[in-house]
Amino acid sequence: EQRSQAIKWYQDINLIDGLIEQLLTTESAYIQMNIVNLLGEFIRLAFDQHNGSESDFQQRNTNTTLLSSENECLPDNAKEYDE
Repeated sequence: EQRSQAIKWYQDINLIDGLIEQLLTTESAYIQMNIVNLLGEFIRLAFDQHNGSESDFQQRNTNTTLLSSENECLPDNAKEYDE
């Protein structure tokens, strides 16, 4: 239930489209790497939800990874890490 709500929220705010746009326009390899990792986590989240995998460990692990990756990819932090 929580996963489907999270996926719906990501769709509502067009998060994935924004990340892809940022991936295509940024020249920072660091930001590109973080965006790719974050998109991979979204795919895993959707795959797990589709297969009904709801273990607490996986959910906590995914949430922690998403939060840390999301913070590293924010545009406000982009200049700080540009190469």
